[in-house]
Amino acid sequence: MSATNNGKFRVDGTATNSSTYNIASVVAGPLNIEAENFGSANRVDAVVDYTYTNERAEITINGEYFDVNNPAIGGSGNQNGGHFTGPFEYGYDSGNVTIAIDTLFIFRLSALTINGTPINVTRTPAQLLQNTRQQMIHYEVTVAKADTYVISTTTVQNEGEYMTVGNFLWSYMDVDKGTDDYVGHGQFELVNVHYNNTDYSLQDIIDADLGYLEWNEWINNETHQKEGGAMLPAGAVLTVRLIPDAGYQLTSFTINGGEFEAGDDDHVGIYTFTVPRGNFHLGAHFTKVNNKVDADGADAITSGSIKLGGAEESMQVGTAKLGITNVDLEPAKISNFKEAAGDYSVKTYLDIKLFNTIYKGKANESWDEQVDELQHKAKITLKLADDVDGNDIVIVHEKHDGTYEIIETVFDPVKHTITFVTDSFSNYAIASRTIDTKNVKTTDNVGIYFIALMSSIIGLGAVKLFRKKATLK
Repeated sequence: MSATNNGKFRVDGTATNSSTYNIASVVAGPLNIEAENFGSANRVDAVVDYTYTNERAEITINGEYFDVNNPAIGGSGNQNGGHFTGPFEYGYDSGNVTIAIDTLFIFRLSALTINGTPINVTRTPAQLLQNTRQQMIHYEVTVAKADTYVISTTTVQNEGEYMTVGNFLWSYMDVDKGTDDYVGHGQFELVNVHYNNTDYSLQDIIDADLGYLEWNEWINNETHQKEGGAMLPAGAVLTVRLIPDAGYQLTSFTINGGEFEAGDDDHVGIYTFTVPRGNFHLGAHFTKVNNKVDADGADAITSGSIKLGGAEESMQVGTAKLGITNVDLEPAKISNFKEAAGDYSVKTYLDIKLFNTIYKGKANESWDEQVDELQHKAKITLKLADDVDGNDIVIVHEKHDGTYEIIETVFDPVKHTITFVTDSFSNYAIASRTIDTKNVKTTDNVGIYFIALMSSIIGLGAVKLFRKKATLK
């Protein structure tokens, strides 16, 4: 890329002091690249002699960057100080010259001298915040044009109230798995920033164009995966949404080890915290979690499992939880169940509910959204209590339209389990009888029935026997 009319490229707000810019040199991040004319086509030469104590600042003159990595610039330095000097060309028409000094947000200027004149750089915390942008604190000084600019800076680290922002980093990149800033197998998005009695959405932040309110995600040019960063005023309240991929749960969400506060039951996946002062990593750890069956409230069931039969619109995130409890029914419904069971003896009545579950950052707290029906049949296996007898067991189901159906099961006499498929969740009854073993559908004698059952599980077909099932011989 090249600029015209004596223009230079400004990258993310910083002048490059060059009329060309090599995009391939960018390592990572979203770039705002602007070709602009920094002033007159009239070019003047000068010498910049820059000395710094502690951290080095970034220097621009009339908007053009003094690049210490330019081969024409001599000198060296480190985090404790340094000295660089060399020729510098910039655009100039007339009058004074504007010199800008930018320090990384965790530092501020404590002393500045230009051509022997001390410059007052004392700033209140509020002034530092207002001049924070792109992770830098900005200072501007107007001086007389000179052939040589001797600049000296001293920086101090911002602490306490002078650390006016919280800076955050996070990564979706595989190379960062296991680190405290990794986000994987889930979605992480900004909901709201509340600051100074004002609420800011992501679009509001973009429109406001306030340097101390920033939220960005970008594609790393080397890994081709996302990473992100944000800068927010200390004391602001940040609200984010974290939603796991299907089959995963958020098992921890930390800010350098600190915990977030999960939202209430009406705000699924919502977390809030007050922005602290400093530099932080955001880490959201989504872990592969199996679907669960909670049968603590059911006397006849000791445990179980559920496997969904296909992709479900109601289960696109998180995992499934089957809740099974005893249920007390009115006499009319009990009579209906017994009539539907025919010559089977009803052993127990159950309320079976299905939930789409999303952890609140830990396994013992979750948002649970009830799902009454599925698009595909789920395979359910239940381990029966020892006092549930019989060797031919069926499920009687009260459908949502008020009718009843018998759902065939496969009985495993060794594990004392039944397996069946269903796409509806409401009141159920377990009914059994004892028959000649040659007629029992068990894992040792499944025959044609088992093939039909498994076909329904994988979506090839489903057979529902109403009122009374046939005995297969």
